Amino acid sequence: MGKPLLLWKLEQLVRLGIERCIIVCSRNNEKTIKDVTVPHGLEAVYVCQEGEGQGNGVLAAKPHIGNDPMIILNGSDWYDDASLEPFLTAGKQEILLGAVRMDSYFPGGYLVVDDTLAVSGIIEKPGAGKEPSPWVRVVIDRIEHPQKFFSYVEKTGDNPAAGYEQAITEAISDGISCGALAVSGIWLPIKYPWHILAVAREALKTITGQSIAPDVQIKKDVILEGPIIIEAGVRIFEGVKIVGPTYIGKNTIVGNNTMIRESILGDNCVTGFSSDITRSVIGNGCWFHTNYVGDSVLDKNVSMGSGAVCANLRLDDGCISASVKGERTCTSKNKLGSLIGKNVRIGVNVSIMPGICIGSGSFISSGLTITQNIPADSFVKFHEQTFDIVPNTCNETKSREEFAKKL
Repeated sequence: MGKPLLLWKLEQLVRLGIERCIIVCSRNNEKTIKDVTVPHGLEAVYVCQEGEGQGNGVLAAKPHIGNDPMIILNGSDWYDDASLEPFLTAGKQEILLGAVRMDSYFPGGYLVVDDTLAVSGIIEKPGAGKEPSPWVRVVIDRIEHPQKFFSYVEKTGDNPAAGYEQAITEAISDGISCGALAVSGIWLPIKYPWHILAVAREALKTITGQSIAPDVQIKKDVILEGPIIIEAGVRIFEGVKIVGPTYIGKNTIVGNNTMIRESILGDNCVTGFSSDITRSVIGNGCWFHTNYVGDSVLDKNVSMGSGAVCANLRLDDGCISASVKGERTCTSKNKLGSLIGKNVRIGVNVSIMPGICIGSGSFISSGLTITQNIPADSFVKFHEQTFDIVPNTCNETKSREEFAKKL
């Protein structure tokens, strides 16, 4: 909806009355993070962590923290206000951990707890059927005495896999009280690309009514239904139907007879004639023409040729799985389309099967059915009843004009 996830989180801190935060970044993303405007009323301190893992991230903030209570949040999780508010008041335990009860296995840290939710340990990714309890740790950690806690993190924090969790377990072993607090509101992790869809759905729920910039051009026979935000410079042509909650970014063109439902479209997109974009998140500068894009996530500068579709439903309506690092991973979704990186070109009449990931900088030749993940910077073409996947020499270009010249 036109702003980085980090800004949503900083605005939330202001709403909750927090006046100072420390943002831990890496050398790779420091500039991007610092480009996010900090809202009025909040002081932000930036630190860069050296090494991997949450332990090293927490230690990077140590020089800027006294011994007043601190709360640690995960930058890539979505929390609503109701999830965070209970952690702002003093707890009975020296360490208070957020927890969510899971009915099925989740690849995270499981809490070893008693009936009162007193925590005696954390087991990271125990595997299905080996969970010590149904309670999964959520990264909302309230630490009453940070300097005392840092002494434990310094012993184990260099372990990127579970060093931070080991620090908590060692503190508990030394008699430091630790309890779990059930998160009563909404918590959504962004662990896999399809998780972005759930976060987008929550963001869209914040739209109330219809907000249309004064210079938006709307032709005749256009239907706008439900809560919608349409930013400046947008042009909407005849026969379009937009169903909210929907967000349309600046200078985007919505072509004739297009349907957009419960989606986010970035700036400078073109949805050409008779396209259908449903429950999807579309980055800046994407182009469509007679396409179906359902339950999909597209990064910036993606172009789809006429007739290309992102299938989002199995024939048996079953749960869709996705390949992650060579292993099939259940998405817990029966509707999931494509997950497409930036600077991708998809030819006419390409059919992309549900749950397929296409890496950034890839080209997909026309008329193909894509049934497997495509690595970044690939050129996919039909060859002797199979695919050829070869390096893409156009992957360094950015704009449509640069792509055309290089081709």
